[in-house]
Amino acid sequence: MSVATVVHVCDAATQNEFAIPPLQLTAAQGAEIAAAILGCWAAGYVFRVVIRALSVGDKAPDSHGE
Repeated sequence: MSVATVVHVCDAATQNEFAIPPLQLTAAQGAEIAAAILGCWAAGYVFRVVIRALSVGDKAPDSHGE
C-alpha cells in the first residue's frame, strides 16, 4: 500500500514571490501616477495645438476670384 505525501509550498517566501507590486498602491500613489499621466497627455495636446496653429498660419490665402 502506498502512502500519499503532501507537500506544502505556501510559505511566506513563496507568497511574496507572486505579489504584483503595481497593484499594491495607496490611493495617494495612484493619484500621483494619474496626475503624471494626465500632465503628459495635456503637454502633448498643447504641443499639438501649437504646431497646428503655426502650420495654419503658414498657408497662403486662397484667391477665389479676389
